Amino acid sequence: AEVSVTVRDQWQTLSLRPSDFRNFSGKPLDDWNDVRQLKLSHAEHLRPGRGEDGSPLRLGANWKGSSPKFRNLRWQVSNSQVD
Repeated sequence: AEVSVTVRDQWQTLSLRPSDFRNFSGKPLDDWNDVRQLKLSHAEHLRPGRGEDGSPLRLGANWKGSSPKFRNLRWQVSNSQVD
C-alpha cells in the first residue's frame, strides 16, 4: 500500500485494510492470514511471482524533507468489516 502523509507536529493515525495492499498483478489481499512482514519504507520493489510475466515494479519515491519518525506503532485487527 502506498500512503501519503501530511507533515504535522501531532500524532496521526493511519488505518489500512487488507484490500489496500496489492500484489504484483494488482490483486488486493483478501485478509491478513498470509502477511508475514510489515515494512515502512520510502519505496518497495515488487517482482512477478513464479510463472508471471513482467518486469519488477518500483512503488513510492524518496522521502521529501526529513526522514519520518515512527513511534508507538501497533497492529490492531478489527473484528468488524468496514468498506
